[in-house]
Amino acid sequence: MFSPLLSELDPKQSQEGSIDPLGMYAMADALAVRLAPGIRERQSRPRFLSAMAVSFAVCSAFDDERVATDEVSEPWQVFEWYVVEGLIRVLGTSGRLSRVPGTDKATVAIRDGVPLSASRYLKTPRVFGFHGVYRTLARELGVETLDRLGETGYEILSVWAEEQGLQGFHDSTKGPGYQWRRSLVDAVEEGLAKGHTCRSAGWEGWRFLADHLAPDATGKKEGKVLVQALLRDGEGFRRPVIEYLVSPNGQEALSQTQPDDSLSEKAFHNGLRRAAGDALRYLLDTIQAYERFSRLLQDAFDDCLYEMSQNKRRLSPRDLGACKSVERASQRVPEQFEHLLEMLAPYGLGLRFQETFQDVSERQSSEVWAASLLEHHRRVQRGKPPNGKAPWFERFDDGTYLIRPAYTKDEPGLHKDEYVHYYRTGPLLSFAHDLGMVK
Repeated sequence: MFSPLLSELDPKQSQEGSIDPLGMYAMADALAVRLAPGIRERQSRPRFLSAMAVSFAVCSAFDDERVATDEVSEPWQVFEWYVVEGLIRVLGTSGRLSRVPGTDKATVAIRDGVPLSASRYLKTPRVFGFHGVYRTLARELGVETLDRLGETGYEILSVWAEEQGLQGFHDSTKGPGYQWRRSLVDAVEEGLAKGHTCRSAGWEGWRFLADHLAPDATGKKEGKVLVQALLRDGEGFRRPVIEYLVSPNGQEALSQTQPDDSLSEKAFHNGLRRAAGDALRYLLDTIQAYERFSRLLQDAFDDCLYEMSQNKRRLSPRDLGACKSVERASQRVPEQFEHLLEMLAPYGLGLRFQETFQDVSERQSSEVWAASLLEHHRRVQRGKPPNGKAPWFERFDDGTYLIRPAYTKDEPGLHKDEYVHYYRTGPLLSFAHDLGMVK
């Protein structure tokens, strides 16, 4: 019933751009941010917000400019190494660590008998480690404010310490938490000095981190604070989305899955729309209009790739323009483009949309439109950082195209009446399960 969860990535620089070949993601993401501020598709375990609150408490002992001897890793990064290593050492075979960033790297390091370090952890931890994945939400909720423990973070930390029997962890009280905080500060200090985790397999701190920060063991009072924080929604619609999601009607809408048994966000949004106020309803209508537009483009592009793959020869725009999906898109995309320009204007996204998709927006024959679609892909690839990416096919001087071997397709486009992109329903549903809001 969950939408597909994105796997942990550890990307390397490459001239191959295999993601978002038509440049459609940025607009979908901008709409999703307006729907559920702070939520990202990679998020799924809300207790990492508590782990971040603990991290800020521990790392407040260090100067702002402090980095490890590797000249890269900051105190929060060293603390993250300890947390992930502790979870793996204690819970690694329990099946309790699904959707925990960095576990693959930590498992390999422990197996090899080496400590976690910048070279043995994620290549881009600021993005793919748990601090990176949840930082946007932590700032949105006030867990973090200007790289310090925020008001909500202090509230989470206080309740966590009380519920875990760790009085003194977040203040000067001489309770059991005081000594554990001191122990963690010392571990981070030594980790900074040596550039890696510095505790033996028998260190009691591993068990402490697993017992008190396991992602599936949020305390009852701690969970209530997290729920209250998530329902505080200043500008977006996180609260009404969550409230509908956990309602009987919302659960019924979520039961309408796609053929592959994954969550149908379109069905969920259709139900949410009926319960929404005017502003949320308009946003949902805009999302659905953009997804209809995206589906036309995606299916036409996929079918062009499929035709190139099956024919195994150079194809002309006339060959590709004969695809039914290309004919359909050439007729419908220009009309939907004009409609979307108006719908996106209130969000300040009209100009970005126009600049991104202008080259497929004109009314023209399917043959000419097919060439425009493929040139759109080439332009998108050229614009990808840092220095552009290679297109998925070669273009020849006579105007024909030949697919590159890495991008051949065995099947045509999906041609299904579902969204191309995700809009945070999966992460919010996972949050609701972890926090006991739904069964």
